Amino acid sequence: MDYGFQKADFGGIARGNAAGFSIGGKAYILTGSAQQGWQSDFWEYDTTSNQWTQKPDFPGGARERAVCIYDWG
Repeated sequence: MDYGFQKADFGGIARGNAAGFSIGGKAYILTGSAQQGWQSDFWEYDTTSNQWTQKPDFPGGARERAVCIYDWG
C-alpha cells in the first residue's frame, strides 16, 4: 500500500533479531545480528524530523533477541 510519503532510510546495516522500542515520538533500534556479525550499535529515529541518529553503542555488548523494558514509575 502506498501512503504517498517516504520515511528516512535506516542509518545502520541490515540485521535480524534486533531490539526495538519507542518513547515519546522517538523510536530506537539496537543490537541484533547481521552478515557482518553481532551488532552493538544503537540508533534513534525522530518521527518529527524524519531522521536517524546514531547514539553511543549499547554498553552491554552485542546481542540478539533482547527484550527492552522501560519503567514508567
